Amino acid sequence: MRIVVRSSTRYRYTEPVVLEPHRLRLRPREGPALRLVRLAVDVRPGGALRWSLDPEGNDVATIWFEGTTSELAVTCETEVETSNIDPFDFLLDPGAVELPLRYGPAEARRLEPFRRRPAGGDVAAFADEVRARSGSGTVAFLTALVRAIPARIRTVRRERGGPRPGRWTLARGEGACRDTAVLFAEVCRAEGLAARFCSGWVAAVERSGPPDLHAWAEVYLPGAGWRGFDPSRGLAVDDAYVPLAASASAAGAAIVSGTYRGGARSRMTASVEIESSS
Repeated sequence: MRIVVRSSTRYRYTEPVVLEPHRLRLRPREGPALRLVRLAVDVRPGGALRWSLDPEGNDVATIWFEGTTSELAVTCETEVETSNIDPFDFLLDPGAVELPLRYGPAEARRLEPFRRRPAGGDVAAFADEVRARSGSGTVAFLTALVRAIPARIRTVRRERGGPRPGRWTLARGEGACRDTAVLFAEVCRAEGLAARFCSGWVAAVERSGPPDLHAWAEVYLPGAGWRGFDPSRGLAVDDAYVPLAASASAAGAAIVSGTYRGGARSRMTASVEIESSS
């Protein structure tokens, strides 16, 4: 699938401010199922921009500013080709076929940040409930979980604020995509699976509103690597998805992050256009 994304994020300040260095995670994560065709990033006011890799392997552009400004605008146009048509086209290592999944010692050490179990018993109880229905098969459990969350949690649009903890989302019975992504990852961790938060774009046909930045979760499966699941849509991640950044925490996958100096208040607006073709 060929996907073109045009995004714009704009911050307006009530008075001039000094912008500290900002970090942009707007470069799609290339791999066997995704090829980057074109990327154009424009930042106003302009500054010195340098690309690097963060500790979790995400491409990050850091930009330094001079002087003061009353506005920060980040626009990006991305074109990719994706080929992950069958998200279950993989073979697991023998020790990963059933739960509890067994990571090798070296693998377990590298995955430790992604395996920290959530606090509180509500998420663990929900994990036990899903596992009791799905059986001990790893793929069966993940498939049941990605379907169980939208059956229990109503997806809502929430433009402001970070993702909520899984126990909050379970108690409220509703959440944005970033909330259900956190819940999915926490449930996986409660079952001993390494999981992380992922942000990016999705060329979904069915939309309840305009396209926007999306969030889902990824699980590390020995033999298959990192595999994505979207609990807000009840689906495994396929060729409609364009991942930008993945991290053990949602903050590490923010596409724009940074601070400013000054007493001004800020207001953010964002727009996204997504086109896709086979």
